[in-house]
Amino acid sequence: MSLKPVQAADANNRAAFGNGPYPVEERTAYAPTGALRLMKFQRRALGPKDVAIKLHFCGVCHSDIHTVRGY
Repeated sequence: MSLKPVQAADANNRAAFGNGPYPVEERTAYAPTGALRLMKFQRRALGPKDVAIKLHFCGVCHSDIHTVRGY
């Protein structure tokens, strides 16, 4: 995988500002004993002090699962 540099959004680079809102998806715990379920929502447009990061893969920390289950 090759990483490409991105330009920061600032007063000199107006094109880097987002036009949002942006649709996103995540997995969320709705109950201590249930599986993580898909949640879809909208993110606001990027501002001059925001950073956009594109994730390709993500994991869940085991301590987060313990917290959800009350351990």
